[in-house]
Amino acid sequence: MGNAKKFSIKLYVLRVAIMAVIVVMIVAPVIKYTSPSRVVSNYCLLDKGWDVTIRGEAYQNVTLSDFAFDICNKGDRLVLTKTIPEEAGKIPNPILGYYSVHSVVEVFVDNKKIYSYGQADHKKGELIGYGSHVISLPKDFAGKELKIKLLVTEDNAFGGIPDLFIEDGSTYAIRFLSQNRFGLLVACFLMLFGVILMIISSLMLRENDKFIQTYCIAMFAFIIGCWALCNGDLIEYFTNSLVVKVYLEYMSIYMVPIPLVYYFKDKVYDRNMPYCFRIIFWAIMGVAISFAFTAYLSQVFNIAHFPVFLPYSHVILVITTVFIMAISLADVRYKRKRKIKEINSILLGLGVASIIVLLELLRFNVSKFFLGFVGNSFRSTTSFAVLIIVISLLIDYGQSISNAVYRSAQQSILEKMAYVDELTELANRRKCEDTMDEYKADKVPYAVISFDLNFLKKINDSEGHERGDEMLHDFADLLKKSFAEHGVIGRMGGDEFIVLLPEKTTDWAEEHMEVLKMELRKHNQKKDSIFLSTSYGIAQSSEVDVNDDAHAAYRLADARMYVNKRATNHGRT
Repeated sequence: MGNAKKFSIKLYVLRVAIMAVIVVMIVAPVIKYTSPSRVVSNYCLLDKGWDVTIRGEAYQNVTLSDFAFDICNKGDRLVLTKTIPEEAGKIPNPILGYYSVHSVVEVFVDNKKIYSYGQADHKKGELIGYGSHVISLPKDFAGKELKIKLLVTEDNAFGGIPDLFIEDGSTYAIRFLSQNRFGLLVACFLMLFGVILMIISSLMLRENDKFIQTYCIAMFAFIIGCWALCNGDLIEYFTNSLVVKVYLEYMSIYMVPIPLVYYFKDKVYDRNMPYCFRIIFWAIMGVAISFAFTAYLSQVFNIAHFPVFLPYSHVILVITTVFIMAISLADVRYKRKRKIKEINSILLGLGVASIIVLLELLRFNVSKFFLGFVGNSFRSTTSFAVLIIVISLLIDYGQSISNAVYRSAQQSILEKMAYVDELTELANRRKCEDTMDEYKADKVPYAVISFDLNFLKKINDSEGHERGDEMLHDFADLLKKSFAEHGVIGRMGGDEFIVLLPEKTTDWAEEHMEVLKMELRKHNQKKDSIFLSTSYGIAQSSEVDVNDDAHAAYRLADARMYVNKRATNHGRT
């Protein structure tokens, strides 16, 4: 059995490897032929020569990519002014690209407003959001003054101005896609994988609640896929609403601890785990669920906006990561004591991913509040770390399923040894008696038929025990054909058999005996078959006193069987 387990694990790893190779073969050409170097675009970066006013303080001839300032808070105003270069006028289908963060935006060319965003929502006190603005430019814009006015609507909004550029509008989407193709592939894979797996696991949960782990993996993958789609601004391919982007991104990051922690419920409740893990588990689950609902309701009812809760979500994520690492380490220690050689994929994957995520959180907060972002923009690689977590969860779940199948096979073998008659493969005497005990305990009415196979001793003496065993085996097969769909069929020992029929009456059993009699006639008509004959007795559980033991109905059926045997002049010969 140990070799069978090793083989099943190797087969699982082989299947994963084959799947990985297929994915690489499909994805590699897409990545190669969508490289930014293959995209030809008319592009003019507006980086140098800006005049910037922040909170009334003026800066001249500013290079935006090098320009960092104190974090802007709610109510701060910024004005950016620059003369548009003449070469930008040569770009066909010109658009101005700008990325705003929680700001009301107004854009002017030669003091004429050409674009505005967020004024109405700001007056209502609603969330403005953040993301890209693609602004059509008027004719003859080159050489004219470009002015951008910003009104910050949230605290701790930004401390730098991201790239501004003028580009051919017909190639903007292609260039943007080529630069973010890795992120888009990961995000779409996680979301599609999550949706398909959620549907499958939802259906399977009807059969087995163990599939809740699969559902948690699916939900985690889908949530992170949503977050990656928004964090990389790829959601803009599907909607131009910055508010939708913000809702999805913040709620994804606020909800992600819930399925991730719940996945480990079974591990936490393992009898080998410290009891304190259960308390911590439910505490984290309670905090995570309450936090997500609080953030959502606060945003919906305009009490507080999503960004207010971001630092607290980082704390919850760190606590969640530490807790999962502690569970994994405890699991490793237990398996070492039991000398179980098994790679803890969760610990390995989460360890690598946690380092990436924690470094990303550190980089984000240090850059935002102290050093400033490179190019005044931040692109996270966390989605790749999350992909590692999803893969490690799948490997862990695969190992769990493999172990469960192995344990089930062992249990099946033990049950077969304990409850199955080796010769006929019917239930043995112990199984039949246990079944009658269960019927009595559960107050299930049942009919019982006691059989005695005639002439077994005669066949054993005259033709040998092998022919006798064949006789027993053939009779067992006929019982299966006649009663398998209706109850439990067993061999009580020697030439004695039993059929237990829950929710059936003696009248039904007597009528159904015609099916067995017909099968006996068919069998006996075959040239090479051993002639089979049986005596039987039928009783019902309601015929015996309720205070009698569970086997009283069987004894009554057995007594009637002997009456039937004597009446038909069959002896034990």
